[in-house]
Amino acid sequence: MNQLVSTITMMLLLAAPSLADDTVVVQTAGGERARWTGQILDFNGQELRLRHADGREQAIPADRVLDVESQYTNKQTEARRAWSEGRPDAAIALYQKALDAEQRRWVRRAIVREMVRCHRALGRTEQAGDLFLLLARDRPGVADWTVMPLAWSVAAPSASLDRTARAWMAREDLPAAVLLGASHLLSTDRAAATARLKRLAVDADGPLAQWAAAQLWRTEIVTADPPRTAAWRRAIQQMPEPLQAGPYYVLGRALARQGQLDEAALALLRAPILDPDNRSLAAAALVEAGSALEKLGRSRQAARLYREVLESHASTPQAAEARARWEALAKEPSNPTP
Repeated sequence: MNQLVSTITMMLLLAAPSLADDTVVVQTAGGERARWTGQILDFNGQELRLRHADGREQAIPADRVLDVESQYTNKQTEARRAWSEGRPDAAIALYQKALDAEQRRWVRRAIVREMVRCHRALGRTEQAGDLFLLLARDRPGVADWTVMPLAWSVAAPSASLDRTARAWMAREDLPAAVLLGASHLLSTDRAAATARLKRLAVDADGPLAQWAAAQLWRTEIVTADPPRTAAWRRAIQQMPEPLQAGPYYVLGRALARQGQLDEAALALLRAPILDPDNRSLAAAALVEAGSALEKLGRSRQAARLYREVLESHASTPQAAEARARWEALAKEPSNPTP
């Protein structure tokens, strides 16, 4: 994996800009949609640089870019199809071939991001993390942060992941690596991980600080009172919407501990809605929401959530629990066909 990461790093650095016309759909200062055509020179987390036909270069803030239309290789198109069909392993192989054939740096970034998403879906957290950190070195934007393989549940990491997470957390030169490592070590080295997260929450800004604070909430799930969870909700609403899934999962678990089961289920269900591609998080949230609904006596609704896990997230660790709960509900006389 280290050889792959080194190779991809060089490819990202040496890639050339686009040679063909691209179309960028933007939101203008007046709130309207506009289509601008030219050559994309770069597209990172902060801005898209576009060279117009007359040679004029323009920097467009990334948050104003609504869509990009360009030409992509057949392998990249096939990789996207494989992902949409639920074949992330095949998608990774195709994305690697697309990366070999692609010369545009901004497209290479997008390919690496999709490879991170695929590794995360397969539970390959170490591979996903190492690739994500390539993006984190180069002005990451919201689209990059969405694929970061953070831990949001209480599951302890494997021995291998524990070692890798410790190496990430020691990367003082790369705050994103510290956040990534600390998130996975909260279950096994709580004191050290908490200290790192507290520092990030204060010293960093943007998604780094917001997610570091939300990771710390995991240590308060059992003790948080209603005013505390109300503060968490306000903090989540200040985050970019694509980054809210994990924090809503933590909020939902805390609300369930408080006995606010309706609110808990609603918060938990936001996770798979906001980030359906994070399959492990989505499955965990669906199972937790189903549990809350069962306690409310809404067995049919709970059974539908368990079935969704079995149909859409069957390869996740949560699928076994979802099946057990679904089968138990199916045996209830009042709920014969959940």
